[in-house]
Amino acid sequence: MSKETKIKDTKRVLVSDLFGTDMKKLFVHLDTEWAIPISREYIPLLADEACVKPCMLLYDMGIRTVNSGANVAFGDTASNCGFIGIDYNSLSDENKIIADTLIERGIIGPIYQRKGTIFLETPLTGESTVGEVEQKLMELASLFQPQDVLYGRKTIEDIQNEFVDNGNGTYYWKRVSANFTHEEMKILMEEDMKELQNWFYDGEKYYYITEELLNIHMNYINKNKKGKKENIKQS
Repeated sequence: MSKETKIKDTKRVLVSDLFGTDMKKLFVHLDTEWAIPISREYIPLLADEACVKPCMLLYDMGIRTVNSGANVAFGDTASNCGFIGIDYNSLSDENKIIADTLIERGIIGPIYQRKGTIFLETPLTGESTVGEVEQKLMELASLFQPQDVLYGRKTIEDIQNEFVDNGNGTYYWKRVSANFTHEEMKILMEEDMKELQNWFYDGEKYYYITEELLNIHMNYINKNKKGKKENIKQS
């Protein structure tokens, strides 16, 4: 699609458009929001045209996007906004400082407390073009720094710590806010451990829910190691 295409002439991307496909092969945690693509090539299936490139940039940087949109919902002259929602809790400490600073300066809105989401936004109308909206969202996304992947990962300890001993022979499972007997707890934990074996292991600590997230993590770690070696040589 041309960058000169007006937003009003673009097709709105909806998760309902994917019904009838094997969505488990495309995404994990599939919903209208918070889906994790198994591959970055599937991002356009859930993002409007003007949001695709900035969503891919953030994905490659190790940052989780949870929703996005760039369409004019109520006619050609209606004002609206192009936006990308970011999981604040997926940000590194450095990127949280950047986000907090952008919020303080009014460049992005406050954290949406219910789900811990921040939004990159740019005004648009039916006369806005795909290129204009994409460029503004890219500028906002580029304010963040590449980071390690802090979402879509688990450790064995994470599974074990989901169960809290009530001290009376039962265990509280945080995930579902319910109590289970010791035998039930063992079965549930074993099922989770078995499922974890289908994830992608970094060889040290973390299991990642997709191979691409593992690769982003490994690339970040390797780049950091290379940078440290170069700094040692220069000093």
